[in-house]
Amino acid sequence: MHPSPITETVLIVDDDAGLARLVGKALNREGIRTTAAATVAEALERMKERSPAMLLLDLKLKGEEGVEIVNQLERSGRSIPFIVMTGQGDERVAVEMMKRGAMDYLVKDAPFLDRVPAVVRRSLEQIARDRRLAETEAALRREHSFTSAILDTAGAFVVVLDPKGRVVRLNRAFEQTTGYDLDEVKGESFFERFIEPEDRRQVEGVFANLRAGSGATGHENAIRTRACGLRRVHWTNTSLKDAEGRVEFVIGTGIDITGTRELEREVLQAGETERRRISQELHDGICQQLAGIELMSQVLEQRLERESRPEAAQAATIAAGVRQAIAETRMLSRGLSPVPVEKEGLMA
Repeated sequence: MHPSPITETVLIVDDDAGLARLVGKALNREGIRTTAAATVAEALERMKERSPAMLLLDLKLKGEEGVEIVNQLERSGRSIPFIVMTGQGDERVAVEMMKRGAMDYLVKDAPFLDRVPAVVRRSLEQIARDRRLAETEAALRREHSFTSAILDTAGAFVVVLDPKGRVVRLNRAFEQTTGYDLDEVKGESFFERFIEPEDRRQVEGVFANLRAGSGATGHENAIRTRACGLRRVHWTNTSLKDAEGRVEFVIGTGIDITGTRELEREVLQAGETERRRISQELHDGICQQLAGIELMSQVLEQRLERESRPEAAQAATIAAGVRQAIAETRMLSRGLSPVPVEKEGLMA
């Protein structure tokens, strides 16, 4: 079974053309592409044309040191992984190069050509793993930045708690409303810091259900601010589970409804005031006027009876109708405002 080919190129820097050719053939048989250079200048020129995945670098070139390539790369801010090749007896120099970042070193002894493919392939695979890891970390950083940007620009509150109810994350809207920064309260109990004692049992019950794995839930409660004020919040909560199905985080998304509740109270108060005004006007205005009409009808009835006029019966009917109107008006007056009203219903 042939090893999988590697598309990156290894640059062999060695002034021994024959050995460089043998090394290249040994690597080519393993599916590794190669190119070669005999001097520092030639190697730098090749790297300008196309950056190799790795250097296979002889430390001793004719009239110059192979390490000069590493020096020039460092000065230019570039970083190319490299393996050093050295003659027997120069292991100390090779170790020094390892300290400068060499991935490995090879001694040019009898089994040298047999070892080169395995060492180079292992190093290239390590480079590939490191690259994938760096790409994954970069992707995670981008995702984290993206998520943070969404959370911090959202107008709703976002609170992330661990399974013990401790604060893991707060978004900017929650920080600005409560006056607490995440760094101040991270790791603290959310219930002790933000929930009023009379609401705590209800909120902890909702949290316990979410921690047990129940679905999204909604509820309403007050939260404390740094200024000792209270904000009324309607929450929609859910849980986030790990790969094994255990609840890892509980996430609450809240909307500040303090203004809405205050407006409801104002509307109720305005309605109650208007009902009382109408009730008072009916009782003190219309009822009094009708009472006057009833009295005049009774006086008219008595006068007509003394004169034995047949219209006396009609006057009596009118007086009875006015009395009925007075009774109904008084009932209407009492019905408009029987008892004070609150937002959740009648007062006890």
